Amino acid sequence: MSDKNIEFVAQVEKSLTLGNYKEVLNCKKSSTHEFFNLFLERILETIRFEIARSAEKAYTSLALKDVLELFQISSEENLVKFLKNQENAAKDNDVIWRLENKRLYFDVVGQMGKHINADGLIMNMLNYAQDLEKII
Repeated sequence: MSDKNIEFVAQVEKSLTLGNYKEVLNCKKSSTHEFFNLFLERILETIRFEIARSAEKAYTSLALKDVLELFQISSEENLVKFLKNQENAAKDNDVIWRLENKRLYFDVVGQMGKHINADGLIMNMLNYAQDLEKII
C-alpha cells in the first residue's frame, strides 16, 4: 500500500479516537481505496447509531434538513430507511421517533420520561464525597 493509504487509515483512526464523528463521516468522501469503503460503511453505521442515541436524549425534535446533515444522509428516502433501522434501538431507550411536518420528533415514553430529582442526587453525591474524604 502507498503512503496515502496509510495516511488515510491513520486519519480515520485519529478521528475515531478523538470522537470527531463528523470528520469520520467525511472520510468516506476522500477514501483512497475502494477496499476501505467496506469498512468505512460499517464504521459509519456504528457512528450514526451512536449519534442517534445522543440526539434522542439531547433534542425533542429536529428539522428535517438538520437531521439529513447530522446523519449525513443524502435523501428523505434514505432517511426513512435509517429511521426504520433505528426503531428498535430507540424503543429500547424509551423513545419513539416520529417524522411529521418536515421535523423528526423524539417522543419520550416510559421510565426515561420521569423527572429526576437533581438536587437530591447532587446532595447524595456530595455526602458520598465527604465520607470518602474522611476515609482517605
